[in-house]
Amino acid sequence: MLADNRPGTPGAGTDREFLASIVSAADDGARSLLGSARGGIRHLPHRVLASRVKLLVSCHRADASAFHRSAEVLDLARDHLDGLIAQQGTSGLFVGGDNVDSPPDSAFSLNDLADAQILLTDTAPPSTDLAALRARLRTIIDAATPALLTGGVHTPNHRWEISAALARLHRNRPDPALRARAEEWLAGGSTSTPPASTRSAAPTTPPTSPTRHCPSSPRCSGSPDSGISSSGT
Repeated sequence: MLADNRPGTPGAGTDREFLASIVSAADDGARSLLGSARGGIRHLPHRVLASRVKLLVSCHRADASAFHRSAEVLDLARDHLDGLIAQQGTSGLFVGGDNVDSPPDSAFSLNDLADAQILLTDTAPPSTDLAALRARLRTIIDAATPALLTGGVHTPNHRWEISAALARLHRNRPDPALRARAEEWLAGGSTSTPPASTRSAAPTTPPTSPTRHCPSSPRCSGSPDSGISSSGT
């Protein structure tokens, strides 16, 4: 079900005008971040930090960007990654945000980080700054991967987000376990209620404790269907 193809370069059919507008918008975003104070970076929500990392890395990678191969954007991306590392709990998931230690909530950030990781995979020439950024990305992603493989969700729509994260991690560094877990989630189809044959006997009333978001919680572990409830987003 999941393709193993790695992203390629834009082909002859690429809409160059549209691409130029995206690069211009990304440059505007990077310029704004570079002009902002850095003191509060570590206090930002993890999804904001990860989104910014992807933006900055995209500018560093894009040939047409004003920040192509800019050491300045790499330095700022590193500061944001340090903020993400500070927000990772013992499970590898992020402890900040509305849902603490939540596999799907962390998956939103991991999707952006996985894209940033592959953008940097074949970037040349190598540099000390680039190597340090790659190492930080890998540290964050590797720490979160086990919980993403075993954790559940707390709303049905989160299946798509966590599947996307698993697929991206598999794309970056192929692992049969990542692919199998993503396909296990996707086997439920587009309905909010998974097939009876794959549902586990989870409690019908969600617990009020925040631990329902934790991979070790009865509603966030086991089969991909055991954590589905209507409690939160």
